[in-house]
Amino acid sequence: MISTRSRAFGAPSRYIQGPDELDHLAEHAAPYGRRLFLILDPALLEDPDLRLESRLAGLELTQVRFNGECTEAEVARLEALARRQEADIIAGLGGGKTLDTAKMVAAQLGTALFIIPSSASNDAPTSAMSVLYTEEGAHLRCVLHRRAADLVLADSKLIARAPLRLFVAGLGDALSTWFEARANTRSDTANYIGSG
Repeated sequence: MISTRSRAFGAPSRYIQGPDELDHLAEHAAPYGRRLFLILDPALLEDPDLRLESRLAGLELTQVRFNGECTEAEVARLEALARRQEADIIAGLGGGKTLDTAKMVAAQLGTALFIIPSSASNDAPTSAMSVLYTEEGAHLRCVLHRRAADLVLADSKLIARAPLRLFVAGLGDALSTWFEARANTRSDTANYIGSG
């Protein structure tokens, strides 16, 4: 049993939300470096509104397609590519698995981490955890990171265009998180952030 009244939580260093925030990505990135390695969700590849090159004046952009599953092999592939590009910033743009993979790559390289969610379907953007899967899509393990993202950039126009089913999933995720937090509090056990 925990005998403390402390509360412990983790959070991103910066959280910026608003319409067309992607247009300001270069200025948000400036304090962190010039070489941005962007891991892009395959569902967004054909989106004409996501032509980032024109928005990133002053940054060297390397944009790489995420293969769809957060696996050890995918993390190793992207880490090798980012290392070759000498990336200053790892950014994930997409859904939860894309974001979790970006977290893994940034943690391996010790670079800045930017998270850019494309939907409001889960809490992956603000957590300091990645869920790894096998190549077949089965849950493998959770990896706790030392820190959360340096920046979560929530472009509300991008998120509003996400499929309705993802918004509904986000409502379910939020509701289940409330029950998880209540169970944690009632059981008087520590969370993974600290002894609170």
